[in-house]
Amino acid sequence: MKKIALILIIAVFGVMGVSAKPEKAIGMRKAKAIALKQATGKIVHSETLKENGKPSYLVDVKSTSGEITKIKIDSQGNVLDKSTVAATQAPAKHKKKHWWKF
Repeated sequence: MKKIALILIIAVFGVMGVSAKPEKAIGMRKAKAIALKQATGKIVHSETLKENGKPSYLVDVKSTSGEITKIKIDSQGNVLDKSTVAATQAPAKHKKKHWWKF
């Protein structure tokens, strides 16, 4: 009787362990695709952040009018935040300084 109860307990906890798989993050490639669905234009910047142990993605999309849309996407592909910066407020593109040019 004890063996049957032990087998049942192991089977129940084994099934519960299999069903509790951690969800896999979407990755930067899918995050960029989601961002391009939210705003039309060209991706000018993207980065991965860690929040609460899970990755989130920041993607900047520049439209043809010069506006930059900043989109934040979580690890499951949900858009968390979307904000647009007008073309006049966008920071000027800086020139890369090389060590041989002062």
